[in-house]
Amino acid sequence: LFIIFMGVITWQIIPNSLRLFCGRFGRRHRIMGLVHGLLLIISLTMTAIQFFSKNRQSLWFLMDFSLGLSGIALTLTAAYDFKKAHAKAKNAASGTLDETAIVTFSEMIEHVFYQA
Repeated sequence: LFIIFMGVITWQIIPNSLRLFCGRFGRRHRIMGLVHGLLLIISLTMTAIQFFSKNRQSLWFLMDFSLGLSGIALTLTAAYDFKKAHAKAKNAASGTLDETAIVTFSEMIEHVFYQA
């Protein structure tokens, strides 16, 4: 199941990697997305390997801490990279409850609070 999951992710990312990670708009967010994605892949790989290992707790604290920090950084880069583009967003409902809603800067900063 793990190999199938990783294959699907790779099948989607590789052909679209230039568009996903090399554009100018939101560059910091794109780079942090790549870093966060790589950490998730490493974490999934560690999970798969742990079934065959005797030392199961050695790097998990470091991995959990790194994923938490990269998640916070990913959210912050989204907030600041898209702040100007979302500055005039007016939503009919709170948050993203409306299908045409745009996440505002303050909602992204609020998400950082809950992420931490």
